[in-house]
Amino acid sequence: MKDINLNHTIFKNSITSICNRNSMNHNDETQQEPATTSSTNHNDETQQEPATTSSTNHNDETQQEPATTSSTNHNDETQQEPATTSSTNHNDETQQELKNQHEQDQFKILFLQNQIQELEKKNIHNKLRAQAEIDNIKKRSILDMEKTYKFSLEKIIIELLPIIDTLERAIILEKNNCSSKMIEGIALTLKLFIKTISKFGVMIINETNVPFDPLKHQAMSIVNTNNIQENYVIEIMQKGYMLHGRLLRPAMVSIVQKK
Repeated sequence: MKDINLNHTIFKNSITSICNRNSMNHNDETQQEPATTSSTNHNDETQQEPATTSSTNHNDETQQEPATTSSTNHNDETQQEPATTSSTNHNDETQQELKNQHEQDQFKILFLQNQIQELEKKNIHNKLRAQAEIDNIKKRSILDMEKTYKFSLEKIIIELLPIIDTLERAIILEKNNCSSKMIEGIALTLKLFIKTISKFGVMIINETNVPFDPLKHQAMSIVNTNNIQENYVIEIMQKGYMLHGRLLRPAMVSIVQKK
C-alpha cells in the first residue's frame, strides 16, 4: 500500500513537474512572442522605412516633377517669349524690306517703261528723220543726175555759140555780096545748128519790146524815144542763150529811156 502511495506520489509529482515545466515553457513562449513580434515589427519597420523613404522620395519626386516641369515650362516660355518677339520683329522687318524692295522695283519698272517709250518715240522720230533724209538724198541724187545730164553739154554749147554768131554775121554782111545759094547754104547750116542744140534744151534770147531783165539781158546802149515804154528792150545786138533755164550767155541789148 505504501508502495502504491509512493508511486502515486511520485507520479503526481512527475505530472506536477511536467505541468510546471509546460507552464514555464508556455510562459517563455508567451514572453518571446511579443519580442518576436516586436522584432518582426522592428524588422518590418526597418524594411518599411526605406520603402517609406523611397515612397516619400518618390512622392517628393512626383510632387517635384510637376514643379520642375512647370518651372522648366515657365523658363522655356520665358525664353521663348523674347525669341517669339524677336522672330515677330524679324518677320515684320523682312516684310517691310520686301515691301520697300517691291516699291523700288515698281518704280524702276515704271522708270524703265517710260524710258522705253521715250526711246521708242525717239526711235520713231529718228527713223522718220532718217527716212526723210534718205528720200532727200535720193531726190538730190536724182536732181544731180538730171543736172549732170542736162548740163553735161554746157561747155560744148558755149564753145559752139561763137560759131553760130559767125554764121549769123556772115549771113547779114554777105547778103548782098554772095550768091543766094551760098547764103542759103550758110542759113541752112545755121538753122541746123540751132535745131540741134534746141534738142538738148537750149533756148535763144532774142525777143524785143519786152521788159529789161538783168538776169537775161546785158544793156549795151540806151535809146531815147517815146514810142516804147521806158526800160524796154528795143534792139538785140547779140543773141543770148539758156540751157534748161540756166543762163549760158546774156543777150546784149539796147534799152529805151524816155526823152
